[in-house]
Amino acid sequence: MTRFAADLLDSAAAEGARQSRSAKQQLDHWARVGCAVSSRHSAARRNVEAAPVGELALAELGVGP
Repeated sequence: MTRFAADLLDSAAAEGARQSRSAKQQLDHWARVGCAVSSRHSAARRNVEAAPVGELALAELGVGP
């Protein structure tokens, strides 16, 4: 059995509901996105990794020009 932090599971359930996905489907989606981002070595990747740990404001991840 796989265990997830309660806050992550709650977030997956909430976002999944907005995206018409179950919590499991949302976690799978996030994992796939994370794998895709992790396979890139770029400034964008560093920004994405910095945001969740508070090193970069989420607003800084906006869409480019």
